[in-house]
Amino acid sequence: VDIHPEEFHTNVTCEVALCGSVAAVVEQLSSELHGFEFSSSSDWWRELNAASAANRARVDALIVEGQTVPMTYYSALNELAKFVDNSGDDWLIVSEGANTMDIGRAMLPNRLARRRLDAGTFGTMGVGLGFAAAADLCIGDSRVGHRRVLCLEGDSAVGFSLAELETLARYRMPVLLVVINNSGIYSGVPADVLRQLLQQDGAAPSSGALSASAALRLPATSLTSECRYDLAAEALGGYGRLVRSVGELRQAFAEFAGVRDRPCLINAIIDTGAERKQQVMAPHRRDNDRWMGTTAPTGGWDKQLDNCPRQWMGTTAPDSWMGTTAPDSGWKLPRQLDGQLPRQEFDWLSRSKL
Repeated sequence: VDIHPEEFHTNVTCEVALCGSVAAVVEQLSSELHGFEFSSSSDWWRELNAASAANRARVDALIVEGQTVPMTYYSALNELAKFVDNSGDDWLIVSEGANTMDIGRAMLPNRLARRRLDAGTFGTMGVGLGFAAAADLCIGDSRVGHRRVLCLEGDSAVGFSLAELETLARYRMPVLLVVINNSGIYSGVPADVLRQLLQQDGAAPSSGALSASAALRLPATSLTSECRYDLAAEALGGYGRLVRSVGELRQAFAEFAGVRDRPCLINAIIDTGAERKQQVMAPHRRDNDRWMGTTAPTGGWDKQLDNCPRQWMGTTAPDSWMGTTAPDSGWKLPRQLDGQLPRQEFDWLSRSKL
């Protein structure tokens, strides 16, 4: 459903395209479908329920497996979900991040409509704390009522707008911020690797401070190990707590539940290698169907490009791209992919842009 017809079929072909205001279209559909009931004994419904039950069982297992120090996404967010459910407050949930936001969408409850704001389908980072401030203003005086704002942030995401903590503190907005901190973008550097770097650098392992040259050896997606966002919150006028276990997280929730005069930030340290459960879905992209005019195999081209078409910029590609030595000039990506991507070339030997 879209009010702009030019938006239809821009990514994948729509099976049913309805042009109009969402409110008007839903009202019309509701009127037409009045009295209709989908059979609960249908194969589709049984398959959906079975898949849902299997998914729930897998998440429950991940929660149990995550009762460790450090925590995982699932153990930390499960504790947060229980707090939201049992606090007695009406929470408007703001979230941004990668795995933090994605897993949080599934695990954090919304019992009422219009209680969720996040970075959306485009993954626009930097909106979280601004959304939280606006939400707090919109729900009325959260210092005396039962409507509260919870801001769930990944540690990379919170870096985009961390200074807005000062705004929250200046206006006495009692926003509860929870930072899921794995010391990196998607993943951080494992503790044992970091210790080796510190030893090679001649620094004390307890300091956590690397020299500039050692820091340059870290992946570009790594952040400061266990960065103290909680201290930043205190420096900017709020409260902050560092937690490493489910028990400490539960204690911090209990401590901050009644705070109504300033923002509170809980810096929840999780495993640097923590991941989300495996997703089973096919990407909805045109380049999954066609590659330079060649029909893709069932399931699409895989990440390793093992099944790429034999004809590649006029040069016959090897049967397998992985484990095969490229020529001295290196394999090159096509100049254009289905006419959609800008012209670019990469040298597969040096991995650098030409």
